[in-house]
Amino acid sequence: MNLVISSDSAVLTGTQQTNRGNAPSNVGNAFSNWSANSESTIWHYTRSSKLVESKWVNTGGVTVESKVFYDPSDDLFHLVTGDATAFNKKCPNAYEVELSLED
Repeated sequence: MNLVISSDSAVLTGTQQTNRGNAPSNVGNAFSNWSANSESTIWHYTRSSKLVESKWVNTGGVTVESKVFYDPSDDLFHLVTGDATAFNKKCPNAYEVELSLED
């Protein structure tokens, strides 16, 4: 699902399955030339709000809040687990997106 590209963000992409609640591990990903730790089971759906939210588990097993950003400059979605303002300084064209499901 993702590749860590900095200490506070990751690129969303395809990956091999990992166990829910486990810290990131090197299980392979859709970017064949990048070797990075990944997680696949980060998505949580809340039926009442219809929102799909991400929950990243850091190394050490601690779940942290995260936000999804889209950056048209690289045409990639990023999972931001740190300071969103700091991320936007590195990626000024990126903006936060909200994921939801329709009936």
